[in-house]
Parts: sequence; C-alpha cells; structure tokens
Amino acid sequence: TEEILGDYIRRIGSTQRDELVIATKICGYFPSSPVAAARSYPNPPLDPAPDGRLDGASVRSACEASLRRLNTDRIDLMQIHWPDRYVP
Repeated sequence: TEEILGDYIRRIGSTQRDELVIATKICGYFPSSPVAAARSYPNPPLDPAPDGRLDGASVRSACEASLRRLNTDRIDLMQIHWPDRYVP
C-alpha cells in the first residue's frame, strides 16, 4: 500500500503533497518478522528474519523504509499497530 501511495505522490508532486496527511504504522513485537526483514533495503536478510521490535533502531529503520516506499520526506502520523510488551 505504501508503494502505491508513493507512486501517487510522485505523480502529483511536492506542492500537492503538502495538501495530504500521510499516516502509516509500525508493528510491535513480531518474532522472525518478514516485515522487519523487508526494512533492510535493498538486501533483506532472509534466514533467519529479524524480530520486529519497537526499540529506537527498529522504529528508525521502519520510518526510513516507509519514507522510501512513500516517496516523501515526512510521515505526518506514525501509529503503533500493536505494542511491544518487551520494550518499556
């Protein structure tokens, strides 16, 4: 979905991008997560896939991957899809 929206943002240009509010999400704890593996662009680790977490490095990685897919320089709202009970 982020890539589809990113294609749209590329087509409309930065002026019209300012009229949009873009929200996306990050998952909490997810052992051996293919989603977390896909954040490692262009060569995601396949075996074993990393755990999805909500620590600083994981959140930063998720944001950077979303920005790349969305073809934008900012995310207006980043939502936690479900909490990571292992990160205080």
